Amino acid sequence: AKKIEGLKSQIRTSGFEVYDGYSSRWLGEVDGKPMLGGLEDFGMRVLHNIWNAIQRDYPDDEAREDAIAQVTAMHEAFAETQATGFVGRKGALKQVQEVIDEGKSQLVLAVGKPGSGKSAFMAAYAQQFSQSKQSKLAKSLVLSHFIGAAPGSGNVSAILSRLCHEMKRRFALALDVPVDYPDLVMAWPTFLEDSSSAVGKDCTLLVLIDGLDLLEDTHNGRAMDWLPLTIPKGIVVLLSTTEGGP
Repeated sequence: AKKIEGLKSQIRTSGFEVYDGYSSRWLGEVDGKPMLGGLEDFGMRVLHNIWNAIQRDYPDDEAREDAIAQVTAMHEAFAETQATGFVGRKGALKQVQEVIDEGKSQLVLAVGKPGSGKSAFMAAYAQQFSQSKQSKLAKSLVLSHFIGAAPGSGNVSAILSRLCHEMKRRFALALDVPVDYPDLVMAWPTFLEDSSSAVGKDCTLLVLIDGLDLLEDTHNGRAMDWLPLTIPKGIVVLLSTTEGGP
């Protein structure tokens, strides 16, 4: 037991990505072999990591853009479904808009109880924000990410990568999207800055990330140190989580 714990401790402090505490269940023995079940989350994580490694070592820009477009379609479909089911709470929508209009903070956090319809609220606000803008760029003024809307959407590296790719595509930014997480964290404030310049001083780009309570702890994502210390003018980052979340 001590050797096992020692090995686990060595792995956890190795500096490599560690997926700890995943769900599983004992199924007993089959033909004399121990069997485990309920490893779907673990399998999806392994698949996601292998795919990222393939993309890093054998980049295919066209295939990557197709994959990002498919994921974006999942987020848009999720948002549309959630917004359609949103009822009431016009006062809460107005309150968020007032906070943003005041301009005192470009980082806004919406907190709700589990099961309170937080995602529906965020989707409805994104829809309202987009429709309120009298600009040819209206659809481009909202960039949404709903954790849980697509496989791997709770991985902070995947979140930043997708947001950067979307900004690059929507605003024709002459920037390369890094593959490695430390480089992504360093680069994405630059993507925000250049996107702010692209939309112009009379417009606001809303970057919405829903469901921080569902963030994986990969790259210590739940510590939230990936958020920029300074958000460029013309950018508002709207986040949501449950009470007691990160």
